[in-house]
Amino acid sequence: MFSFVLSLMGQQGEVTSIGFTIGMILGFGLFMLIIGRYVINKALPWIQQNLSWPGGVLSISLGLCFLGAAFTEYIGLHAILGAFIVGIAFGDSVHLQEREREIIHQFVTNVFAPLFFVSIGFKVNFIENFDLPLVLLVFFLAVGCKVFGATLGGYLGGLTKRESLAVGFGLNARGAMEIILGTLALNVGLIDSKMFVALVIMALITSMISGPLMKRFIN
Repeated sequence: MFSFVLSLMGQQGEVTSIGFTIGMILGFGLFMLIIGRYVINKALPWIQQNLSWPGGVLSISLGLCFLGAAFTEYIGLHAILGAFIVGIAFGDSVHLQEREREIIHQFVTNVFAPLFFVSIGFKVNFIENFDLPLVLLVFFLAVGCKVFGATLGGYLGGLTKRESLAVGFGLNARGAMEIILGTLALNVGLIDSKMFVALVIMALITSMISGPLMKRFIN
């Protein structure tokens, strides 16, 4: 949905056709999840057998994600959508071994993630753009809506009140994805630096309090 919103803005704020944007999103998604997934599933055993392990699988997976991101940028959609859909198609292969999944996960977590968070620190001055009322508003709105909705869902699903609260606070944790979306929104001018700082602080605090609160309500 967020990629759809960004694509509607087009380049330099020009609004593109909604029908064209929806068609491109659906077309790319269907192509990758049907044809692309089939091709990847058939090619993966050859890659595992003929290329170095696990470097071959790692290189191919990252290369395909970059190509998917570049293609969606080319057709007017955001790069994050292309990489995400290619990741689904690649990760759904029955030939992808669990050790390979873990290696890819560790590589992304220990190489790309630290670089991303460092870049955030360079992008915005958190001290100058810290707005306490805005931070509190964003935090309490985010926590209130997520905890209430998730807790209510858990309770209606048959859990006890304490178990439902544990579910609510567990799902309340925001992380890298929320910060990524905030960064994208900042880059295209949808939000300002003060709102970005509030979103980052909200994501960090909700992630830190999630575990202790879950443990409190489960025990």
